This record gives sequence, C-alpha cells and structure tokens, in this order.
Amino acid sequence: MTTSEHPPLEDLLLWRTGELTLAEAEAIESHLQQCSVCQDVVDDIRSIVDRVVKVDAEAELRRQYATSQRQWDRTAKVFKSRSFMGTTASALIGALLLVTFTQWTPEARAESLLNKAVETQTKESRPPRFLKIASGSLSCEVGFEADNAHPQLVSIGANSFCENVSRHLAAAGRPWDSLLSAASFQQWRHSLAKKKDSVHKSADTIEISTSTDQGPLHEAILRLQSSDYHSVGAHFEFAGAEPLSIDINEEYVPLNIASRPSVPSPQTPQGVIDPLDETEAQLRLALHRAHLDRNILLAVDRSGAEIRVWGVVPSDADKATVETEVQTLSPVRASIRTEAEQRQEEQPLPWTAYQGSGAPLAYDQLTALYPDDSPARQDFQNDLDTLTRTLTGEAKSRDAMLALRSRLAMTSYDQQLATASEDLAIAMRRDTLALSSRLAPLTGPIAHAGEPLTYQQAVQIYTLVHELAVAGGQYESIQLSQAVRQTRRLLSRR
Repeated sequence: MTTSEHPPLEDLLLWRTGELTLAEAEAIESHLQQCSVCQDVVDDIRSIVDRVVKVDAEAELRRQYATSQRQWDRTAKVFKSRSFMGTTASALIGALLLVTFTQWTPEARAESLLNKAVETQTKESRPPRFLKIASGSLSCEVGFEADNAHPQLVSIGANSFCENVSRHLAAAGRPWDSLLSAASFQQWRHSLAKKKDSVHKSADTIEISTSTDQGPLHEAILRLQSSDYHSVGAHFEFAGAEPLSIDINEEYVPLNIASRPSVPSPQTPQGVIDPLDETEAQLRLALHRAHLDRNILLAVDRSGAEIRVWGVVPSDADKATVETEVQTLSPVRASIRTEAEQRQEEQPLPWTAYQGSGAPLAYDQLTALYPDDSPARQDFQNDLDTLTRTLTGEAKSRDAMLALRSRLAMTSYDQQLATASEDLAIAMRRDTLALSSRLAPLTGPIAHAGEPLTYQQAVQIYTLVHELAVAGGQYESIQLSQAVRQTRRLLSRR
C-alpha cells in the first residue's frame, strides 16, 4: 500500500476499533506513517461519530472519551451489527460520506477551525503579553502592556532585524498586536481571491496554513492549542525584493517587560551595547565553560536591571563554581542549592517535571520488553528521562545564546556565543541520536535530520516520551499510534 493508495474509510474505522488482523493492522499503520491525509482522516473519525450519535456537547464528549472507550465501542458495534444493515445503514453511510467530503476539505476545515478560534478568543479577551519573533539565529522581542484587553506596545528590540520585520509587517498591513489574532488571520484569508489551505494536527496543537500569490504576505500559518483554540504561534513568509520568513511564538512574560510603564521606553542606539546583555553573556559563557548550561534545573532570569541565576546543581563543587563566577559580575544575584539540599527541604524550581498518573501508552510494549518493575525497565525509563531533560536544557540555553548573539552582533561576544551555541548544537545532535536509538524498541528506527531542536520542540518531545514510556495522563485523548507518529516527526523533522 502506498500513499497514493489510501485504505477505504471502513478499514480505518475497523483499524481504530482493533478489528483488523495483525497483518492488516500493520499495513494500515505503515501507510499512516507516510500519509498525512489518512492521519487527518483517523484524527477526525471521532468527530464524525459524534455527529452520527447526535452528541453535541464537545467538551463533555472529550472528557468521556478521555476516561472511557465504551461509548466508541458501542457505536462501532452498531456499525457492524447485522440488524443495522439495510436501509438504515445505507442512509447513515451516505450521511457519513457526505460529511466526509464536505468537512474534510482543507478549505472547510480551515474555516471551521478559525470560526471556533475567533469565537473562543473573543470570549477570552486574552491579549498577548510577550512575543518572540525569529528568523534563523536572528530574533526580535516584543512586549505588550494589557489595558482593558487591548494590548499596548511597550517595546521592540532595537536592532536591524526588528526594523526589517517592522517594514514587512507595515507593508502587509499587520500591526504588532495582530500577529497571533485568529480574527486578523481570518480577515486576511477572506480578502484573498485565490488561496490554498491546509490543516495539520498534532497531539496538542492545530496548524492552519494559507498560501497565496497575492500581496506581500505569501503564506501565513496560525498555530492553535487543541484544548482551547488559543493562538500560541505563527509563521509568516513575505515575498518581494527582500523576502523574509519569520516564526512568532508567545513566550513567558519577562519581569523586565511586565514591570515597565505602558509608554515606549527609549531604545538602545545601534552600535551601543546594553550593559545587561553583556553581563548575561558573561554569565552564560561561564556556565557553559562549567558544563552547567545543559541542566534544565538551573535558570538565568532578568528582572529590571538585575540578573538572577537560580535553581539546583548536582554537587557542592558546582554550587561553589556558580557563586564564584557571580562574585565578579554585577548586578547578578545567585540563589543556588545542591540536589542534597533540595531533598532535605524542597524549594520552587525553574522547571516543572512531567507528572503523569496513568499507565504509559506503550505499557504493553514495555511489559513485553521488560518484566513489570524489573531493574532493566527502570533503567530504560530513567535513561529516557535523563536524555529528554538534557535535551530540553541544551535547547533552552542554545536559544538564549542565539538571542543574545543577535543583540551583541559585531562585538567581542559574537564569536564566543557562536562557538558556545555550536557546542550545544553538537551535544544536542549526539543526545538526539542516543534518544532515537533508545526509543527504537517502541517507535522503530528514526532517521535524525541533523538539525538541533528548539526549546519548544524539546519540551514537546519530553512530554511525548514520558507519555509513551513513563506515565500517561498529560494528553487526555492521544492514542499510542499518534504519540509515536508525533515523536518520530519531531526527531526526524518530517
């Protein structure tokens, strides 16, 4: 079976309910790994069953499906029962096919999802507070102050990349506060005479993509959280004499942005180094030399005119190293504990570990590989936990160094930060290969693309791996096959 030979809808339904033979199921799963069209069909089968059984309380239905499969099983049995055959079955199958051909077109799905996002975001009145705009190693930080649900621009990073982004946005008629707005995305999409839509779903996000050859903005992608349709990211591609491709992500709110007054502050003139950037670069390079920047439990935060390094390090020697480095840097404040001190008296940490409460999705596979509670199984799970934590720490530090480098371009720190970033990239490639190899018994072989992960991608992998092999419960409705596909996509970048 190839991607051009899609399995019948009935086979996908039977595969979903576990009614196919082992050989038939393996053929379907092999096809799904390569075919995004059928992946979307499988993801949408539940919503079609919802229509058939006339259940319109979507939130309640998601909760029911997350806690029990009984309703699905009963529906599947009705589809396959002999008493259901005949006129009633023909009418229902006809209705099912009608829904399929009308609701599964990319244009209809994009419109439906945008309508839900616009409605939800209008009710929520949840404006952006801080955005990070990036293109390769260049980045631009945008801060907002909320005023009666209407964001007011507080600051834009002062560099040539930010100015370039600003010019492209102005030419496309996109204000800074509209970059993650579903209403603005929909308005732009409706203005296009010719366009091409696509929708891609993962375990926790939905991506709506629209491309056109009209105007300066040739492609826009809006990324929504599946749970509440809140916009968390976007991607814009601008055409013209100076083409530009940017990624936009909603980030945490830095204290130095949130505490500013709601009037634009003077920007640092080009060519003048921000002293706080210089101090942060010195601190991060010192942590890198001490091999502590891969530790996800150690964080560097900026607040106003102060930098704080805080969290947990493995040993007394590591703690002494950080405190010694901080003594020579002003204004840096250290709040460091060792792992032993943290065990004696727990304190807040900069990283919240995954806390699952249910059996892992790959429980049967784990049981087949390792007897329950055997030391080998514990070692396997501990290895996955260590590798995913390390990858997350490496990605977070590398993203921070790349952002610093964009602000300290053409200074003495430029090459040092570039070298440290490449060191982390090399370590990430090695650890990603190790993770792919360790996961192979659950996911099959994964061909790594060679590109280092972003922090956001590393967090997604951390959560998915723990869902698969350590403890389930974070993703209420994800299936084993979906988790495997998503993990493979992230690790191979396909």
